Amino acid sequence: MHFHQPHNRKSYSGKKSRVIFYLLGIFVVAALFYYLSFPSGSYAFVVKKTWEVRNSFFANLIAVSSSILVGQKKLAIENQNLKKEIIDLKKSEIKAGNLEKENERLRKFFGLKAKGALVVASVLSKPPFALPDTLVLDSITGQPLSNGDLVFDSSGVLMGEIVLTNDAYSVAKLFSSAGNINEGALASGEHISLEGRGGGGFFFEVPKGFYINKGEIIYIDGSPVAKVSEVITKKNDPFIDVYLESLISPQSVSMVGIMRR
Repeated sequence: MHFHQPHNRKSYSGKKSRVIFYLLGIFVVAALFYYLSFPSGSYAFVVKKTWEVRNSFFANLIAVSSSILVGQKKLAIENQNLKKEIIDLKKSEIKAGNLEKENERLRKFFGLKAKGALVVASVLSKPPFALPDTLVLDSITGQPLSNGDLVFDSSGVLMGEIVLTNDAYSVAKLFSSAGNINEGALASGEHISLEGRGGGGFFFEVPKGFYINKGEIIYIDGSPVAKVSEVITKKNDPFIDVYLESLISPQSVSMVGIMRR
């Protein structure tokens, strides 16, 4: 008869040892995993510092990038402003050159040798953006105007006279203003009483038998002002009605010459 009881006790002891080893291994792995997942001590300090350095780097990078973008935008705005100033300066130079040329042309037209006898002004406002038969003129630095100074267009047509002047602007009233009466003359030398009708129109009357043609030019102070547009003769009226229109439309005028009386 055979007994195997001691052999079974040995086998059981070996199995128990392996189980304990496996459990210990599991415990070690779990502890290691826990340690890595939730850093503490020196490891946590290193991780924390690394994270702070990373955040600081990206914050500085964003700040530098923003500064560069703001600087570029500011530089672009400054460049645009500089370009605008240069363009405005060139426009001013061109305008000044054109005014001087126009001034010289007007002086030559009138045969004026005295440099200060005639000045040029820009038209700031005109009908329909100003009062009827009125021009608002730019102020003339160093060239003070007076009421009664005569206003011409660039072709030499007499348009009106200065009625108001100050440091900011001057106002010229056209001879065609309604109710404005001036002494005029025909090319033949005959004098007439020329009345403004408004809107660039004029009117006068002469006795029957007075010879006058359509298209004839009327003068004020020896300068051309208007031309005859219509001559009306009525059967029982001893006078002839003569209607005229200005030689220049105020809407087409951008600069004028002003002659001091």
